[in-house]
Amino acid sequence: MAEESERAPTEVAADARRVLARMASEKVGKAGATSVVDLTVDSVLELVGLGTVADPSYPRRLTFEGARWRLDLDVTHLGERRSMEGALRSGGAGQVLTVRQAGATTRIVLDDQGRFRIEDLLPGPVSVTWEASDQGQIETSWVSI
Repeated sequence: MAEESERAPTEVAADARRVLARMASEKVGKAGATSVVDLTVDSVLELVGLGTVADPSYPRRLTFEGARWRLDLDVTHLGERRSMEGALRSGGAGQVLTVRQAGATTRIVLDDQGRFRIEDLLPGPVSVTWEASDQGQIETSWVSI
């Protein structure tokens, strides 16, 4: 294996995402426990790895994955605010998600296809949680939007 200094940033980022996804999948499984699904895809990191600057007029794509769960998000800049739309894969219909930010939480019920949209979020750290009937509470790692 090439030394870290010789590897392309996109390869290092891809390896890190695979390790985080594996670690997250190993945490899932205890009923009543909180399980964390980690960030496995971030379009901003991929652009930076290619030496390109992210354009805030395009949605930022984020994916959080665990053993049985996948949450896809698109975050769009609306001036000083953010909007977020997404979908919870693997049985998200009717689920209630809680979007957490410093000093604020927003609860939203997913539609029949597991999708949602939230307007007027503040920029900064955000995490999403939901209840899984057979696994307790699931939460994403924190990410800055």
